[in-house]
Amino acid sequence: MIWKKGAFLKDIAEREILLFGGKGGLGKTTVASATAMQIASKFPEKKIFIFSTDPAQALGRSFGIDIAKGEEKKKIMNNLYAGALDADATYEELKNTYKKEIEEVFDAFIGGTGMDVPYDREIFTRLMDLSPPGLDELMALSKIIDIIEEGKYDLFILDTAPSGHLLRLLELPEIAMGWFSALIKTMMKYSGMVSLVKTATLMLTYKKRVRKVMELLKDPEKAEFITVTVPEALGVFETERMLEKLHKIGIPSHHIIINKVTPLSECSFCKRVREREKEYIKEIHEKFPDYEISEIPLFAREITGIESLRNFAEVAYEGE
Repeated sequence: MIWKKGAFLKDIAEREILLFGGKGGLGKTTVASATAMQIASKFPEKKIFIFSTDPAQALGRSFGIDIAKGEEKKKIMNNLYAGALDADATYEELKNTYKKEIEEVFDAFIGGTGMDVPYDREIFTRLMDLSPPGLDELMALSKIIDIIEEGKYDLFILDTAPSGHLLRLLELPEIAMGWFSALIKTMMKYSGMVSLVKTATLMLTYKKRVRKVMELLKDPEKAEFITVTVPEALGVFETERMLEKLHKIGIPSHHIIINKVTPLSECSFCKRVREREKEYIKEIHEKFPDYEISEIPLFAREITGIESLRNFAEVAYEGE
């Protein structure tokens, strides 16, 4: 399905949260940033928050500003703000609270409760080390629920980490829920002797947040995942793999953006490249007939800074 000019921005601007994803190095952050700016310009009544959980902090470089790790809000335009959620700090808060309580509780028990203190202390200590990979980023993402519930923004845009990491992250909630439950169950087992009140409170808070964020991401009225790809064999493969996973997880997705398409030119080399790309573009259309698909041309210069993004957006969304 060809892109419906004039309808895309209006459609996605009605959502509550948008996720832009794809493999690394294809301009995903540029597309997400430019889209955020274009929506902010076209719909000045909407207050928009674009954020990232990627430790590489590409979002700040895209806007040409410094967005410090963990910085919750940086003004880009009158109605557009950017932030970077700190996955490490979020997880460290839980881990440090847990370890501190473990030490306090077991030190207090030395001298006699009948507990095998070294053994039980080791059980509790190792439980935190058994947390599933990616839990830190999922916990950081789940904090967006708090920001949403503040009601200060109309639209949230997530510039995701590269696709492989993202897919594992989105598949993680079931595993994370199991881990949270196992840890809480273990604490309950020892509740007569061990009271980890602060840790249990944090665990329940994050468990509730994770559940809420996944409910939000699976709501077709509120969320959409926009896939960014390039006209290459690997791009087609990654797109197919990602969309299969998203369908399996239950996250709505209706749009594909093919970025870095070689423009028309008199250059003979460029013509050959464009002919090759046309085959991959055709394959994307054939494989995903139910998706609205758009093409964005390759730019000669790196897109960084507000003006570059604005020019990029005008080309990408011409006619919108």
